[in-house]
Amino acid sequence: MVDFKNIPVNCHPAYCWLWNTKITREEIVRQIDEMYDSGIRTFYVLGEPENFRPTLRRTHLSPAYLSEEYIDLLYYAFVYAKEKGMYTWLYNEGGFPSGFAGGLIREKHPEWMIQGLEAAERTVPAGEAYVPDEGVIAGFEGTARVQPGSVADRERVIAEYRITDADAPRSTRTDIARRENVALFLELTHEALYKRFGEHMGSDVTMMFDDEAYMGPWTEGLDRIFSERYGYELTDYLPFITGDAVPETMEQYRACSDYNMLCGDLVRDNYFLPMKRWLNAHGMLSTGHIDNDNRTNGTVRNRYGNLMQTLRAFDVPGIDVIWSQITYPHENGLCCMTRTAGAESCFEFFPRIASSAARQQGHTTCVSESFAVYGSHLTPEEMRFGVSFQAVRGISLFNFMSVSFDRSTAMCLQYRPNFHAGNPGMDMLAQINTYSARLSAILQASEPEIHTALYYPLRSISARGELGKAAENAFIALGHSLEDAGVQFDLIDEDLVENAEVHDGVLVCEHVRYKNVFVPEAGMERPEILEKLSTTGKNILPAAGRQHREIQVRTLNFSDGSRGCLIASCAGETISDEIILDSDRIPVGVDLYTGDLYALPHRRENGKLVIPVELMRGEAVMVWLPAEPQEVPAKPVADGEAAELTDIRGYISRRYLLDVEKGPYNAYFNAEEGENVSLGEWNRGYSGEATYETKLPAFIGAEPVRVLLNLGQVRHFARVFVNGEVRGELTMPPYRILLDGVKAGDSLKIVVANTIANTCAGNPYFEETPAYYVGPYNGFMQVEEKMAPSGGLLGPVTVCRTK
Repeated sequence: MVDFKNIPVNCHPAYCWLWNTKITREEIVRQIDEMYDSGIRTFYVLGEPENFRPTLRRTHLSPAYLSEEYIDLLYYAFVYAKEKGMYTWLYNEGGFPSGFAGGLIREKHPEWMIQGLEAAERTVPAGEAYVPDEGVIAGFEGTARVQPGSVADRERVIAEYRITDADAPRSTRTDIARRENVALFLELTHEALYKRFGEHMGSDVTMMFDDEAYMGPWTEGLDRIFSERYGYELTDYLPFITGDAVPETMEQYRACSDYNMLCGDLVRDNYFLPMKRWLNAHGMLSTGHIDNDNRTNGTVRNRYGNLMQTLRAFDVPGIDVIWSQITYPHENGLCCMTRTAGAESCFEFFPRIASSAARQQGHTTCVSESFAVYGSHLTPEEMRFGVSFQAVRGISLFNFMSVSFDRSTAMCLQYRPNFHAGNPGMDMLAQINTYSARLSAILQASEPEIHTALYYPLRSISARGELGKAAENAFIALGHSLEDAGVQFDLIDEDLVENAEVHDGVLVCEHVRYKNVFVPEAGMERPEILEKLSTTGKNILPAAGRQHREIQVRTLNFSDGSRGCLIASCAGETISDEIILDSDRIPVGVDLYTGDLYALPHRRENGKLVIPVELMRGEAVMVWLPAEPQEVPAKPVADGEAAELTDIRGYISRRYLLDVEKGPYNAYFNAEEGENVSLGEWNRGYSGEATYETKLPAFIGAEPVRVLLNLGQVRHFARVFVNGEVRGELTMPPYRILLDGVKAGDSLKIVVANTIANTCAGNPYFEETPAYYVGPYNGFMQVEEKMAPSGGLLGPVTVCRTK
């Protein structure tokens, strides 16, 4: 039988712990204890050395990144966490993107800089021969290449292209497309960690995270490699590959496409695959994500070429959801957008790139790095929305960012939310963590029923211009139409198709089979790939019947012969629907917060199983279909009328403040000192906690019974005490809790916290603090924080008996 109750610790969300100040053993112990008490069970350390981004986000990491003392402290944190039953990952860089060893490679080999391409204009007088300056790769008049020694009878303005330092002025990043770079990177990072961690790597520590590594626009010998592979000169097309000119002819489109695909091959072969081989040889798995993966043109922006093939170069492929890419529905009904340029290239189904890549390697584990700079307004309810949205599309492991080691300066506000207990509410993370962990465990332990694939026309998108945009639009439209129809599908690419066979209309790969393959219109795909796919099926096969497009369904098979159905709402409000499944089994509900099983209301209609559901925004429901009927209890329900509790007294017990001299800090108050508050909204500019107290009403009776306490509307975190004993934490709707063994007159205390957003929004602290301490994301985050509602216990608070 599937164990829904006991979740392995390595399925819990891994919190990114930012080491950005002086690190001591004493503070390591204190903060790990704090994380544990807050409900965090898994973490990894991301060191931010002082040279990481000194002009953008200043930090003061000590001891030095990758020094023996630093690695000793890293090991000490791992050992202490292991003793507490916690789980840790390793991170491979000092800052991000990965691949430069915190600047140590650049110190040893400055010539290995990450290479860019820039054009500078130069005027050549009429009648004068064009002689390129030293270091010029090629010169162009408009989009026409000017040959050295050529003479014209008119004045010419020539754009000369040179190799530049793509990381200037920071000058720490290096060129990961160079094979020797990754060799030194592995020596300085992986080998140094292995020297200290030894046999723990591969047994107690099994994952190494790589963060959005990518090459610059150029690498040593790129023009030679290009001409050898394709038989023409890349340097004839520099304005098009840099984006200085828009391609219009097939030759120009092809050059852009070939360039991008070649860059992807170089990065994959010279960086991602060697790193994966090293980790596998040491019993570990490579995990991480690429950059701009929520955009169809992300492959062009970061030169990933066939990004699906690159994702399969990870053992555990991932996606990046740190920029509010997934939020409550926008005006256009879509949940996937970004606050930066290029929002029109975003596609809602992008989590499927990682889940597809994982399945195509024969497993179902894939990761999401989420929430890093959403803003401090982020609540567990919105986190649940993001987690459910991704899980129903196959994401089965989560990395929540971040927890700052520094607590006393603006460094702890550079990334918001910051999940440390110094911020109100952040000591109540158990509910969202348990919810996410149980989803992860279920998805990792099952195999989805996916028979449909959507072809990702990456070669055409790489062509840029109108041809590339047409391929993007066709791909997005076809993918959204499949989701609207309720179809479960994977994304496939030319590399997968090339290595697959078609049998009786089914695309058969090593680990997956697709009965139906949909191909968007695209003008640069290889004819033999399109020909192979033309023989596959094209049937629309919904995973389940439902009415609302906002409801997505993922049907699952477990190894014990049981089946499952994960149902998630991506709507912005509560919606009701009926899920229709082709099954003769008796469904069982799985409580995603506790793992408890319960009888699920259902009916039979026309030979189908019909399950009514009512889902709040972002809520997911797990339906289990065991091979044999299971005896499970019904969910407790209210027995009689609910009594509203009105005699509730409250006071401000904690206030979160920002001060230029003191930094972020909290002021605490007892019942006599704290300002009185009643049910309702707090002052809009206030962040902190309020404590509410009352007695359980007389109608409950003098004998201990079970009651259902409903707090109504809460913003946003609540901890419930009975007679001074903690009974539970409620951090997302519905704010309801069962209380056993209570009686009339028992004291009831509710501590409510909001987020720090109301204090952060428009606070002069951010104007008066140097920008390099505040960080580059503050403006983005404040846009959302200024719209955050005020906190409070709004109620109504009711209590009733249960049966």
